[in-house]
Amino acid sequence: MLSSVRRHSLRLQSELHRWSICDPGSHLLPDSFLTRVPACISRSKSCNSSAGESDGSRGSWSSSDSIISTDSAGDAAEPGSPYRVVLLGASGVGKTAFASIFAGAADSMDSDDCELCGDEVCEKEIEVDGEPAILTVLDTWDAETDNEWAQERYMQTGDAYLLLYSVTDRSSFVRASELRITLRRFRPAQHTPIILVGNKCDLVRRREVSVSEGRACAAVFDCKFIETSAAMQHNVWEAFHGIVRQLRLRRDSKEANKRRRHIHCNTRRESLPMKAKRFLDKVVAKNNPSVAFWLKSKSCHDLSVLHDGTAQFTLKSEDSLDLSGKATIMTPMVHLLLLPLLISIAAGKDLEEKKGPFENTQLDVPEGTAVPYPVHQFQVTHPGVNGFRVSGEGREDIKISNDGWLYLERSLDWSQDSHYALSVEALVDDEVVEGPISVTIHVLDVNNNAPTFDQNIYTAVVREHSPAGAPFIHVSASDRDDPQTPNAHLSYSLVSQIPNKNNVLLFQINSETGEISTTEEGRQMLKAREGIHYGKGEDRSIEALKTKFNDYCPVQNIPYEENPFFTCVERAELRRRNVDPLEDPDYTLIVRVQDMGGVSETALSGNARVQIVVQQNLWVNPGPIIVQENLRETYPVVIAKVQSNDPDAIYTLVQKERELKFPFQITEDGEIHLTEELDREDKPMYILVVLAKDNIGRDVDPPMEIQVLVEDVNDNAPICQEEESIFELQEGEPVGSLVGQVMAHDADDEGTLNSQLTYSFQDPDSLANVFSIEAASGRIQALRILQRREKQMYNFNVIVSDPAFTTECKVVIKVIDVNNELPVFAKSEYGDVSLAEDTPLGHTVLTIKATDADDPDSGSSRIEFHITAGNDDGVFTVETDGKGTGHVVIAKPLDFESSSNYKLQIDARNPEPLMKGLEYGSESSAFVSVSLTDIDEAPEFSVDIMEVTVPENTTKGSVLLTMEAKDPEGKEIGYKLDGDTQGWLEIDAATGEIKTKEKLDRETVESFKVTVTAFEKENPEKSSEREVTVRLLDVNDNFPVLIEKQAFICVKKPEPVIIKAQDADSEPFSQPFTFSMGNKKSSNWDLQSIDATSAKLILKRKPTEDRTFSLAITVKDNAGVGTQHSFEVRVCNCTELGYCYMEPEAKGFSFGMGPTIGILAGTLGFCAIVFIVVIKRVKKGDKKKVQSDEEERNMM
Repeated sequence: MLSSVRRHSLRLQSELHRWSICDPGSHLLPDSFLTRVPACISRSKSCNSSAGESDGSRGSWSSSDSIISTDSAGDAAEPGSPYRVVLLGASGVGKTAFASIFAGAADSMDSDDCELCGDEVCEKEIEVDGEPAILTVLDTWDAETDNEWAQERYMQTGDAYLLLYSVTDRSSFVRASELRITLRRFRPAQHTPIILVGNKCDLVRRREVSVSEGRACAAVFDCKFIETSAAMQHNVWEAFHGIVRQLRLRRDSKEANKRRRHIHCNTRRESLPMKAKRFLDKVVAKNNPSVAFWLKSKSCHDLSVLHDGTAQFTLKSEDSLDLSGKATIMTPMVHLLLLPLLISIAAGKDLEEKKGPFENTQLDVPEGTAVPYPVHQFQVTHPGVNGFRVSGEGREDIKISNDGWLYLERSLDWSQDSHYALSVEALVDDEVVEGPISVTIHVLDVNNNAPTFDQNIYTAVVREHSPAGAPFIHVSASDRDDPQTPNAHLSYSLVSQIPNKNNVLLFQINSETGEISTTEEGRQMLKAREGIHYGKGEDRSIEALKTKFNDYCPVQNIPYEENPFFTCVERAELRRRNVDPLEDPDYTLIVRVQDMGGVSETALSGNARVQIVVQQNLWVNPGPIIVQENLRETYPVVIAKVQSNDPDAIYTLVQKERELKFPFQITEDGEIHLTEELDREDKPMYILVVLAKDNIGRDVDPPMEIQVLVEDVNDNAPICQEEESIFELQEGEPVGSLVGQVMAHDADDEGTLNSQLTYSFQDPDSLANVFSIEAASGRIQALRILQRREKQMYNFNVIVSDPAFTTECKVVIKVIDVNNELPVFAKSEYGDVSLAEDTPLGHTVLTIKATDADDPDSGSSRIEFHITAGNDDGVFTVETDGKGTGHVVIAKPLDFESSSNYKLQIDARNPEPLMKGLEYGSESSAFVSVSLTDIDEAPEFSVDIMEVTVPENTTKGSVLLTMEAKDPEGKEIGYKLDGDTQGWLEIDAATGEIKTKEKLDRETVESFKVTVTAFEKENPEKSSEREVTVRLLDVNDNFPVLIEKQAFICVKKPEPVIIKAQDADSEPFSQPFTFSMGNKKSSNWDLQSIDATSAKLILKRKPTEDRTFSLAITVKDNAGVGTQHSFEVRVCNCTELGYCYMEPEAKGFSFGMGPTIGILAGTLGFCAIVFIVVIKRVKKGDKKKVQSDEEERNMM
């Protein structure tokens, strides 16, 4: 592929003044430049140079010839002419490395054939798509030394340009953008191929410019894009090949390019920009068909397939367009319209993914997008749809085009609205033909809000010697981003500590909670300002200060006000008493809060200061206190003193262990007294707990534990472990044989000299050359070979002594006969023994006997029995008295199903070793066979102790545990459950699964026990029981409730209303409670927490009249669970006893609804009765009149 490679040093020097000027007015070039330019570079159509050009070559430096136009008026380039490619970019981006790779010197940086210093020019013939091409690469750009004129000449030199930047240097990326803007003035993009090259893509960890940013930049600036690694030679040749293909597209005929595309690109699928073209063609051109322009197709991520394509768009008529050629320059308005889509394409977004049927849809849109931003295109089935209509939330920000593209006209903000509910209709001439459908747009939060602290400056006080890790202040911050995302996951850190001597951090901060505490170094090194100590009830006035000054300093005749020493002490004391952390802190901490958990490089942050004052800590543990036992003193004795930070503290002394004896007291001044002697052997250590409280019983300092160690004195004599130690030694044992060890004990403190024992013979002369004893351990060894005929027994005393006491221990050493006789069984076979499976433990199976002819009552004649075979599970053991009789007994429960037969081998052995040459034989072994008979046994559970712990909110029907039992005989078993007094559980009779059948409630009972019975179904009497303990874990299923929901406040003397709450849950789901006013803060009421369960409600302004207020108060538990409660407060005038009363003139006389109805009903009833009485009287009168008329007629 390589036919020729020529490299030359090509430098433009501004200080040179000799020029060679061509007759037709070619560019001015210095002679030194022309003499070093190869023939392929310096040839020109318009003039001949002194270097000797070929007439058939193309011009290199003529601005008129250097631009190769693609329009119909352009001249076609001559075949075989070289392509000039100029490398542009900031310093250090890899231009020289690119040129070196092109020249073939990438692997030989020290080669004499390659000049890598200075500016370089290299010409080379390469093969692209099977066709040769001559490429001239110019690495002549020097942004730092070349002047502006020289830089402009370079930009007019090439036929194509590689615009390089480093992905690890954002400034080089910005510089590349500036160069592209400058290059546009000399080389329009439609005429000159330009490739934006992101080099050093192998340095992933140092990347500062993302791939999407590079693609977007290339798309906006109308050029190609590729990422390379010159160090790894990745995609470098692809960049050069891409340049050649682009040049051919512009130089060669359409027939030649069509042939190439047919050969190399017949499998290429539709590019993303072509999809973008179709989208923009509909969005932009549809409403403005009068104006159109052509946009060149670009593939920003596939340089192997580059072809000429066009897309038609429409613009408003007032937009300026140059339609003199086929390609036009896009107006700024078009750039603004295309920018979001091009960025989306560069980021790899496929528009096909944003299309969907016309149906109810939920869409996710990130906040803060560039606009216009395409969201989704609805595809309808109705053929005549020519428009859409959107309604609902966010109509000002969200629009829809006539072809169904839903897009943003203004970017969305998650903090304002997290979702939008829209309704979309499909129209045909403004008539609805499909829909409406509901569209929900979920706004995705973007990390665009920095966390902020609740305060800019915090103040805190910490005492000396505070425990490391114990927080003394809590800083908190908030973030307005979505709390459900990492954008609002806050992490706290300590930036600096002022002052910070020796670079030792005295403070630390919890990254999750923001709690600040001291480090272990801070616990030891924090010191408060010096001050005067005062006792309980002592006057702390200036006069008292003068008295203390006199105590320490000689009396002088100088007045206190004029005494510089006293005034200095006075100022220091007053300053210490009234120190202000804001104005005079001892330490200042700069703390930082970061979102994204503090693990992202793009995390946003905020800062705050913590001003800390260190206070004296007089509450210092004086322990451990060492008191000598049996101390002869006049009691009580002062052994220590404590001092609270509160001079008026009341001290109390208690014991940590519950002991009957507690010989300690404490005075009101903090002196700890010992009231009697201590005995270390009785108790070596006491733990005292000192409490400091105020006059109402509240702790003013944390409880202090003080250790009192009882120091040992040597008051105990050694004690022999055995009253008489008896040892045996066979005759003939070699010199140095161990006889035995004398054991003694001292009750004094172990590990001290008081308990260090020394052993010696009481009469060493009588045992000379016979035995020796080790002084430190009491080990006795033989100094010569002993013979039984000489002496059978040695009796002597051993003196055991500590530094103060001695004790005599008796020792007996027996010289016994050599073990030259074997133990012999009475019979070797004991036959078969049958046992029932349920035979109890300890039952004697068999009695065996053996004899030994050695000396009686010695280790040689003592017989021990061992089962050496057939007893792998240790079911049997042998008990013996050592005199030849053994009893085989049952050591473990028998199980017929596990093993029904045993063949036991029992060996008889002596504790003393046999003499040399003698070994145990078959006469010292016996055998017995044991067979078991099967018994119907009850089922057995696999676990003896059953305990289960479950949360109280366990779902009904959940399996708590499965009871496992089996019958030894393999019979079918069943299960039953008893003792469930709450009726919460049930058991599956076949499987043993215990399930919940009702809701569990820990507030009713924290734990309960049930009994599970496993029984044989054929014989229920064969059963076993197991007790199951169920413990309930508390869950936050109760919210805090107010104990009282009504109260009143006297206007004349308003006092805060105490509000108390309670929660049936236990920690950590109960207290402390958080009290707050309902949905909005009230201007007339203030709610402040008092303690973990109560708060006070404060009335800020008195009302003009008696009134009952209904307030919404929210109470939440420690886990943040709570609800809103209605609390009624009556504000009224009060009596002297504090009860509300109503002033007579304050209200007019009126009845309520009930009394009014009662009076009205009574009145109507009264009227009805009167009416009835009147009617009856009238009727009665009429009746009498009729009777009188009849009487008169009768009389007549």
